[in-house]
Order: sequence, then C-alpha cells, then structure tokens
Amino acid sequence: LYKTELIPQSNQYAQATLIAYQNAQTNFPTLARAYIRELSTQIAGLNARVNQYKARANLLYLEGK
Repeated sequence: LYKTELIPQSNQYAQATLIAYQNAQTNFPTLARAYIRELSTQIAGLNARVNQYKARANLLYLEGK
C-alpha cells in the first residue's frame, strides 16, 4: 500500500505544492509541510517493511531454519 499508493500520492502533493509555491500561490511553511509529509510517509513505509522482515525472521527462527 505504501509503495503503490501512499508514497506516490505524497510525492505528487509535494510536487504540486512546489509548483504552487513557485507561482506565488502558497507560502513556504505549506511547502515545507508537504515535503515533511512526503518524507514521513516514506519513513513509515520503510518501518512497515522492516517490521515485515523482522516477523519473517522470527517465523524462520521458530521453524528452525
């Protein structure tokens, strides 16, 4: 979900906000929040992937592999 939906959407929002900022239609704090939101979404996706790998490692350990 992060890879296919959330990260691309947050990237599009950040890009749209950058264009709006360049055209003087929004302010810098809004632009900064958009990029913080994008980075936070990427970090959350990476954390989800790490947790998935930890769970897989624990299951493999319990199986004795």
